[in-house]
Amino acid sequence: MRFSSSLISRGFASVSLITRERVGGYTWNEAELKQEVVNVVLSFTCRVEAVPIAHHLVGVENQMNACITTIEEEMSDPTRLLGLVGMGGIGKTTLAKAIYNHFVGCKKFQAMSFLQIEEVGSSFLKTLQKQLLRDIFHVHDKNQGSYNRWFGKISCQGPILVVLDDLRERSDFDQVILDTGLLAPGSCIIVTSRDRHVLKAIGGGCNFFLHEVKPLGSDDSQQLFNFYAFGNVEIPPKFKTLANDVSKACGGLPLALKVVGSNLIDKKSNEDLEYIWPEAVDALREDANVMNVLRWSYSCLSKQEKMMFLDIACIFCGWFKNEAMEIWKSCKESLCCGVRSPHTSLAKLIDKSLIEIDMT
Repeated sequence: MRFSSSLISRGFASVSLITRERVGGYTWNEAELKQEVVNVVLSFTCRVEAVPIAHHLVGVENQMNACITTIEEEMSDPTRLLGLVGMGGIGKTTLAKAIYNHFVGCKKFQAMSFLQIEEVGSSFLKTLQKQLLRDIFHVHDKNQGSYNRWFGKISCQGPILVVLDDLRERSDFDQVILDTGLLAPGSCIIVTSRDRHVLKAIGGGCNFFLHEVKPLGSDDSQQLFNFYAFGNVEIPPKFKTLANDVSKACGGLPLALKVVGSNLIDKKSNEDLEYIWPEAVDALREDANVMNVLRWSYSCLSKQEKMMFLDIACIFCGWFKNEAMEIWKSCKESLCCGVRSPHTSLAKLIDKSLIEIDMT
């Protein structure tokens, strides 16, 4: 493996910065100093990995290209902040992942981090802080007071890209990104949120651009729905009109199209065509927001599938699959809460796109 002269120069400059800083108030902890030097060298040699994203993307490329053009051409130094705003289920996370993976491929930034805000509270924010340190510096934060110290050195890493997905409160941003002024020129922060006021509040001190994520057009909506409802096979002629009606009723929301299509994939009988598909159209036409789509999908589940879905939503979210499975197996004979076929029920929930299992 060969390292360019510029890469080696940056490494020596960073090592020099650490040693000067540490010698100034030196504690004579040689082991700690050596570890910091190793961490800096690792930060220039570790490879950035793309984040997992759906294989079948529809209607994402144009918005992705527009955002990339904005970042590269329309937003100038020092630090750029791109806000992606839109309602739930419209595809903000997917768009942010597509942009992130683009920059992974072109190696524009010296370090990158994709942070998903899955919970609220100070304990989870500390988890995000630790992940940022691992991604940017390739170190493990061992004590509560060290995050501020490490963040103060972040400009040594050169231009970085950080994505904060599903931001709800400005305070969460401030706890992770302590000071945008400490980032090296050319750095970029991408934040997704349902609340444009939160995005505007954090964008006040940066070169800020707000991108409103748009619903899918009618052709893209039909294509995405057909993929989940029929797979790669051609739509049977007798379903074409109803399939068009369902996709229109989803209002261009990718999550709604995915969930509804997944629920209808095994509903192909003449009886389904006469009753189930029209009911889906009527339910969605009343209100196609994501919660109502999920409510309709939930109502189509069997009793066992409903119990398992509630278990996951209320208790097992974030657990390892085998841990939850052991509990379901231990009480499957219970009349009130037992899931008699946990593997089958879980597979059906995954097939219907109501849950996902993180394999990373």
